[in-house]
Amino acid sequence: GDKAALQVWRNAGAHLGRAVANAVLLLNPKRVVLCGGVSRAAKYFLPAVKSVLKTQSVKTPFKNLKIIISKEDNAGGAGAALYALSKTNEI
Repeated sequence: GDKAALQVWRNAGAHLGRAVANAVLLLNPKRVVLCGGVSRAAKYFLPAVKSVLKTQSVKTPFKNLKIIISKEDNAGGAGAALYALSKTNEI
């Protein structure tokens, strides 16, 4: 209920929303998975993320986009490790 803390979360969500929007416009994914410990606070920042996505002038990539909050805290690290392992065979 702290007003200053809630504003910090809204600001963080707005910045994250712009980053997600840029990634979606560049890569056109169907899903974006947010992971890590901070993702547990999605109820505080996700409304701001969605608000930014709704204001994009190009609408098509966002029509069916799903934003998913990972249930695994270290999914990002595991994905990065798997990606690095997959590249070891590409010399």
